[in-house]
Amino acid sequence: GLLAPAAWAGWLHLPRVLKGMKRLCGTPVTRKLAVTPVMLAAMARAVPSTADSLCLWCAILVCFYAFLRKSHVCVGGSTLLVPHLLLQRQHVVIDPVAYAIVVTVHFTKSAQYNTGAHTIVIKGVRGGVLDPVVWLQRYFAKVPAPASGPCFVVPDAAQGLRPLQYRELVSGLKQWLQLAGHDPSQFSGHSLRRGGATAAFKAGADPLFIRLQGGWSSDAWLLYVGLSAVQRQRVSVQMQQAFLRMPGMRAR
Repeated sequence: GLLAPAAWAGWLHLPRVLKGMKRLCGTPVTRKLAVTPVMLAAMARAVPSTADSLCLWCAILVCFYAFLRKSHVCVGGSTLLVPHLLLQRQHVVIDPVAYAIVVTVHFTKSAQYNTGAHTIVIKGVRGGVLDPVVWLQRYFAKVPAPASGPCFVVPDAAQGLRPLQYRELVSGLKQWLQLAGHDPSQFSGHSLRRGGATAAFKAGADPLFIRLQGGWSSDAWLLYVGLSAVQRQRVSVQMQQAFLRMPGMRAR
């Protein structure tokens, strides 16, 4: 039968008990490493000119520069069954005049109710090995696709054009990282989003810009940004330099 109301009073404390147990006995969170520009540059030199390789590589670059989640560029996987997040070809446009890629994102993990389009502009820099405009031009020329279909597709004998799969994105990324001399087990698809945000932060990008472009609804992005040893040391140096300007703080 139904329990008396008084019997439920103890359940009100259960969330706090579980939280305390987690703090006491829980294992620390181990985040995957961020992909760096140096890693990408090494990978770029190993990209074949085949349709499937260009598809994978351009998806990697767009995720990195736009701080996108993998669900925007590929399908499949237990957590990626959200087809409305997938970018269409018409949402990733090359602007030859501005020499840039214009990405229009309609849905994100933190904005799933079509609250308005979010436009991201990725400028290219001619001569760079990681110039996204050049790479995307090659891919679009190699694999034309309908405007209303998925952006990142590969030719398939049975399906014609099929969207990039999650397993292909992750396995391809890890394979190229391994060829570049890195431990693939330390990386995942999310390493691209984290890597892009970290690279932008280290390049001096405005923190507000990083948060807005990545679609973070809070300051959670700060957990993604890794600081180098030099940056960490700079904090203590700045503190001590400020101390020296105070009366009586210099050694005699």
